[in-house]
Amino acid sequence: MDKLVRRIGGMNKTFFIYKQDEADKEGLSYVHWKEVNTGQYALTDDKYVGKCVSRKEYTDKQGRCRTYIKLCCGVGWDSKTSVIKYEANRDFGMYSQVKPDYWVRKEIKSTRFKNAVTAYVEQLLSPNAVNWDVIGNIYRPDQKIPAATVRRLFKQQEVRAVIEDKLKGRMDEKGITQDMVLDLHLESIEMARAKRDTSNMMRVTESLMDLLEMKPGKRIVTESMEIGLSTGIADQIESEEKRIKLSQKIEEPIAAEPRED
Repeated sequence: MDKLVRRIGGMNKTFFIYKQDEADKEGLSYVHWKEVNTGQYALTDDKYVGKCVSRKEYTDKQGRCRTYIKLCCGVGWDSKTSVIKYEANRDFGMYSQVKPDYWVRKEIKSTRFKNAVTAYVEQLLSPNAVNWDVIGNIYRPDQKIPAATVRRLFKQQEVRAVIEDKLKGRMDEKGITQDMVLDLHLESIEMARAKRDTSNMMRVTESLMDLLEMKPGKRIVTESMEIGLSTGIADQIESEEKRIKLSQKIEEPIAAEPRED
């Protein structure tokens, strides 16, 4: 069972998302999400059960009546091809988008995204820790917690690929090569050895093992700049995430959805 806090109608509300077998054990009554009414439990296409927040009728430009269903864990139009998959929405951290993956591809082209990536890469190359508050305010200052919004976006695979390309480009511009990185690691080991700093020696050694892919299960990569940047970016985001203490996890819609009366 997952716990999800969302902002609905200007208020934070807590919802519980059950796997189908968990819902059955709880004795919950549910129907497929296309048949659900407001307040009832709905079954998603990937077999999760969550409450329906609203079900409303809208008239499109062709005069056709369409039904928009909003669950606590996803949204969708009542049509033959539409689906709601909780796991996909959870992975993207978006519950108010019919197709969150399409939204990410579109967002990558935006100026605000490009500016945020540029700032993030420059901070990665600086000696200081990444300041998510700064990056968040560059990207979406209108959000309740800008740092959380941009950090969630940067976890997406397509976004990480963009960051990786940008980072490689900046490293090339600065003349940073794999040999240089290895030399710096070796120098750090020598400095730590001279100071008898065993903790830093182990830390640098582990980092060097990562670069040389000496740990079990590591794949050897021979291209000059392939130093596991995607993994590094993901780890960086994950570690920095721990710095931001949130009393609640609040999902906020990032793009417009049908207006509710």
